[in-house]
Amino acid sequence: MLESWVRSPGTWLFASLQPVTSDGVIPGGIDMPDAPIEPPANDRHRLLQEWERAADVAAHNLGVDKMLPDLCPEHWQWVLASVEARMKLRGVPLPLGWEKALALQVGRRQE
Repeated sequence: MLESWVRSPGTWLFASLQPVTSDGVIPGGIDMPDAPIEPPANDRHRLLQEWERAADVAAHNLGVDKMLPDLCPEHWQWVLASVEARMKLRGVPLPLGWEKALALQVGRRQE
């Protein structure tokens, strides 16, 4: 392990630097898995009705005059962004795969 003083804006910090081998592995460190971790499919996830209402309100507020299943992909992305912001403001955690679950719940076909 290499130890040295590092100049940070306005102060000096003591840093410990781990040596790295040519293949990017830190000796004695934890290796990352080779395959990326895939999130689970959320086909069976059912959101509360509050999510559907938020999507309806978002479409109305954005001036979209079509039903949610009939929106073009661009308008659907606007609705999703609005629903995400509304849920975050309310402190509702966004479950993994909520966009797909909401799309299925309001009757949108898979794209």
